[in-house]
Amino acid sequence: MKSDPPPQTLQSEASSSSGTKRGHLQRHVALGALFVAMGTMASRILGLVREVVLAAYFPRFVTDAFFVAWRLPNMFRRLLGEGALSVSFIPVFIDCLNGPESDPKRARELASGVFTLLLTLTTILSAFAIIYMEPLLNILAPGEAYQSVEGKVEATIRYSRLVFCFLILITTYALYTAILNSLKKFALPALVPALLNVVLILGALLPQSWFPFPGDGLALSVLVGGVIQFAFLIPTLIRLQFLPKFTTKILSQDVFRVFRTAIPGLIGMSILQITTFFNVRFASELPEGSQSWIYWADRLVELPLSLFAVSLGSVLLPTLSEYVSRKNFEALSESSNYQLRLVICFTFPVAFIMYLLASPLVELIFLRGEFGESDLLATASILEVYALVLISSSLVRVVVPSYYAVKNTWFPATASLIALFAHLFMAPLLMKEMGVAGLALSTALSATINLFLLLMGFSPLITRLRFMGLAAVAAKVFIATLAMGAFLKLFAPIYLWVGRGSLKLLFLLTVMVPLGLLLFYLVSRMLQIKEVEDLFQPLFRKIRGKIWPIAK
Repeated sequence: MKSDPPPQTLQSEASSSSGTKRGHLQRHVALGALFVAMGTMASRILGLVREVVLAAYFPRFVTDAFFVAWRLPNMFRRLLGEGALSVSFIPVFIDCLNGPESDPKRARELASGVFTLLLTLTTILSAFAIIYMEPLLNILAPGEAYQSVEGKVEATIRYSRLVFCFLILITTYALYTAILNSLKKFALPALVPALLNVVLILGALLPQSWFPFPGDGLALSVLVGGVIQFAFLIPTLIRLQFLPKFTTKILSQDVFRVFRTAIPGLIGMSILQITTFFNVRFASELPEGSQSWIYWADRLVELPLSLFAVSLGSVLLPTLSEYVSRKNFEALSESSNYQLRLVICFTFPVAFIMYLLASPLVELIFLRGEFGESDLLATASILEVYALVLISSSLVRVVVPSYYAVKNTWFPATASLIALFAHLFMAPLLMKEMGVAGLALSTALSATINLFLLLMGFSPLITRLRFMGLAAVAAKVFIATLAMGAFLKLFAPIYLWVGRGSLKLLFLLTVMVPLGLLLFYLVSRMLQIKEVEDLFQPLFRKIRGKIWPIAK
């Protein structure tokens, strides 16, 4: 008769099985993040091309007006579409699919109920905004520097009324994306936003004589791109049998759970959007072009932010929610700490490069056509400050999903509120001393305050955060980053000697930055930073796969 294995063996086997399953899930997170990063990177690169076209083809009068108009629906989009409602929806939707009382029909009814409420709310908001756009703009951009430019307010109102219906389209797309991400379908929702930027680029390049007013082509292309975005996801949702439908059954217990969880998060996200609102308001008191300079510096920061932190954060929430649904808090802690270490290893060197090379980056990307030397100096000064925003915002994007996974949305809301008050206090003082760069510095400092509060609340409210481990990795990464910075500074004369133009861009992107990152990697290996290895190894494997067959 076969004897039972000893308890130690059973425990070991269970631990091994759990570790294997956790490893598979972490690899799934990494793979999903890779798909999202690829799609998001494609969208951001096209978005950067879009900004280059806008900067070169349109004067600051048009770009300021268009960006203020573009901010209005985007504030509500981030609040209702990509914000707290979406991240509150995902855990409940996954619980309907994988929880103790899982039922696909129940998940479909939840999706349809939330879709109906979102569609109704965004339609009402859009109609209200279109009717009352003039008084809304007087609240958003009341500064004399903005209002005194002849025709600028009228242009902003015109663009705003055209683009505000985009809110209905983008929130529908965001809900579709949340459903597909919950079903572990990451690639298509990540790739589709690139189409919006393609349409916007084409709209900017169309002859302005075709339209009654300069910039009308931009505003109309926003609507066309919005329709294309969500329409591309419909066939996949139909195939998976999860396409939401308009329904009268919206008062289900699951829909109530989503909105009950979302309300504190909506408050928190609304605070973040209030920060954006005040930034537009503050910038209206600064010289013409300030709205555009801030927007373009923000776009440059969004490129690396989207490449990693946003992609990782969007994939993390469904995975962390699954850990919580299964009450596997050890895996939740391990995954959260690991992703934070990864973000530290990625953002420190990228932020330092952005700070050191702010002026040449802006020069090489934007300096052409209507974008002149004064635009270059102002945008570069903001970008230098936003290097700090890159670190803080990236870490926040990875910390917040852990709060949402355990359905705690009130603490991120509280942290955001405190950061907002700090920003409202600091911004006027810093603007008085530093102008538009002072507004950027206030934004960076308030983002850092928000991150600090979220980290302090992590262990008591979610699960164990290994501060010593994070601090040790941060210290080592800082040393490697300083080595990279010293190299870039040492060879700066060679870079400057190359001169201006495309040759300088080629030298910067293909020689200096890659060599600096290689030095960062080598120093990190000496310091035994495992997470840097995890970041660089896929790249090195791809390079070896390209070179080794040729070498053989």
